[in-house]
Amino acid sequence: MRRPEDIEKVLRKTPVGDVWGIGGEYKELLLRQGVKTAYDFTQLPPGWVRKRMTVEGLRTWKELRGEPCIEIVVQNPKKKQICNSCSFPSEVSDLEELHTAVATFTTTVAEKLRKQKSVCGELVVFIHTNYFKENAPVSYESLIVRFSVRTDSTLELVAAATDALKAIFRKGFAYKKAGVILSDIAPKAGVQTSIFDTLDRGKHSRLMEALDRINETQGRRTVVVASRGFDPIKMDRQHLSRGFTTDLDDIIRVKTE
Repeated sequence: MRRPEDIEKVLRKTPVGDVWGIGGEYKELLLRQGVKTAYDFTQLPPGWVRKRMTVEGLRTWKELRGEPCIEIVVQNPKKKQICNSCSFPSEVSDLEELHTAVATFTTTVAEKLRKQKSVCGELVVFIHTNYFKENAPVSYESLIVRFSVRTDSTLELVAAATDALKAIFRKGFAYKKAGVILSDIAPKAGVQTSIFDTLDRGKHSRLMEALDRINETQGRRTVVVASRGFDPIKMDRQHLSRGFTTDLDDIIRVKTE
């Protein structure tokens, strides 16, 4: 809205209790003062608003009068834990097949980690069998890998996840689900190095920047680590919600007589 008459029209139609920042107590206070609409609120003296509703109430009053003073935050908060996992359509007992899935999960969480300009200090790999399958051996295995220096390198994370998977994999079990979790996340700008670190982190950082740039401009999975492969993982989608607003085949059809 640009015209003052349009703004006033809306303010007169808006109940004061519907204004963002005016809760139940302030609503009752304003109603006792004869303030029923947002427009009525804007006609109150600023000193009265500041005294009775503190500086936050005064900011709301100023906003309604066209004076911007409440900062709008458009950036999503950075995640403190990043996870990627899936259930397989059929049980997996082959280590190489599980390895491909875990490498794929690790690649995905590493991309998300770099996207928010963070590094992680811990990685968890977990695999488990089907809880609901009767007369079948049950196994839930997980392993935490801690890094001496926080990292965002897909190469380092995939190597660590591979070693963890080999350590927890048990022959004779058919696994239904697997996943990777990154935690102990911190901003990359403040990463603390170690004098015993043998990894060329500058080289890894440049390599990850090039990889992300190529995949962003040329399409996902254009360049991947070999263990991850190019084919998407087959997931169990029996209970997947229908895409009513994104798939033409799932549009709701209404029959009328």
